[in-house]
Amino acid sequence: MKNFLLGTFFLSTSIALNAQTFKFSISNQSGDALSTIQIAPADDFSWGKDLIPFDIFEDGATFEVSYDPLESGCTYDIKIEGYLDSKDIIIENINMCELDNLVLFHDDYGNLKYTIK
Repeated sequence: MKNFLLGTFFLSTSIALNAQTFKFSISNQSGDALSTIQIAPADDFSWGKDLIPFDIFEDGATFEVSYDPLESGCTYDIKIEGYLDSKDIIIENINMCELDNLVLFHDDYGNLKYTIK
């Protein structure tokens, strides 16, 4: 009986960990429109669905993300694709459990960069 209760506890704890939702905002201060933002666990490059809730993520816009991961853990990669001539980037090993705001911008050389707050 003890083993059954202990096993049930660990199973329910594991399910609760997978039920985590990541909530954060993304701000586009790049000067360009962006077309796609996707997330994948850091060890898996099967990118999820596009997070942008509209066709194009315009410069100066911000939107809120509520993402329910299929896997437990906090470390994810984010793939960002530009709309026209903007360069694409992959941001690796982001701690999604601590992410509040992702700000996208271009550096002086035209490269798409980011800051995390």
